Amino acid sequence: MKNLSFGLLLAIILLSACRHQPELPEPVPTFTHCVDEPLPWVIAPDDTCSATPFPRPGQLGYNVAYERYTYVKMLPNPSDPNEVAFYREDQTDLPVRTDLGIMNLCTGESRILASRIHSHFDWSPDGWIAFVYYSGALFKIKANGDSLTQIAIGGINYWPTFNQKTGDLLFRRGDESPWPNWIVIKKDGTWIELDSTISYQNPVWSPDGKEVAAFGNLGVNIVDMATGAVRLLYENESNPTGISWTPDGIYLFISGRSGLTRVNTLTGARESISENCENRVYYSPHLSSDGKKLFAVIQIWEYTAPPAVMHIKQFCVVMEPDGTNEQQIVVPE
Repeated sequence: MKNLSFGLLLAIILLSACRHQPELPEPVPTFTHCVDEPLPWVIAPDDTCSATPFPRPGQLGYNVAYERYTYVKMLPNPSDPNEVAFYREDQTDLPVRTDLGIMNLCTGESRILASRIHSHFDWSPDGWIAFVYYSGALFKIKANGDSLTQIAIGGINYWPTFNQKTGDLLFRRGDESPWPNWIVIKKDGTWIELDSTISYQNPVWSPDGKEVAAFGNLGVNIVDMATGAVRLLYENESNPTGISWTPDGIYLFISGRSGLTRVNTLTGARESISENCENRVYYSPHLSSDGKKLFAVIQIWEYTAPPAVMHIKQFCVVMEPDGTNEQQIVVPE
């Protein structure tokens, strides 16, 4: 009887210990990246950089000439970062035509999925892409171009972003809509209306699906989606233009006035990755889901004295997360 009681007590202790073990993080996926191999569509980028103060595009006194395509965003598929979605503007078409496209970095093949869209789009965990048409309607489409589906009807919608943990979709509704500013569509189709006083832009879910990083009036904020608590991470002097989480959820890559910066979300410590210069600016950083490659957009402008023409190029690059080995991705036309 004593042996039986001791065995039962031991089993209870072991079971209790198992229950109180901390939750282990899910393993980060690993991929073989084609851009590590020599490819004709992955080339050395234009590194033209001037220390002389340049006027910014849009200033008076200059006629502006763009290359045919200006790229605004390149976002790797979370399930396969060798497949990227991109947004570009065709400057030869009036009004300027905007395209959502897909490119395979291993084969160099690309195709256009939709045109006349805004630059707001995101990948779902299962291979859909949510995007916004010029009309403000929110749609989703599969990466192979099938199953175009309208998600939200009425109003103007902005900044769709998928929770990669749960598949929930967060997006913002326009002021002319009777809906609150922010909506979450759960994986099961349930709609949740969030506090209409939230005025953040470009939200991005954290990898664990519990927080959202977004731009606010004061800079980059972290929002706890369960409690609504907000903390300011990055002050507004950086003029942020893009955000991307690392897979462990500890760091954010942010593009702003100074260039690409990595910020510790726990301590606020900042580390410069790639600096802007007077005529070369980084935008829209996006890290691959394994944390091994950082995609971004670079804008370069060159000019002579007024009233000469200012030439502007805007293209996609990929690099190591520390900013080394930067390469330009040439999307087929």
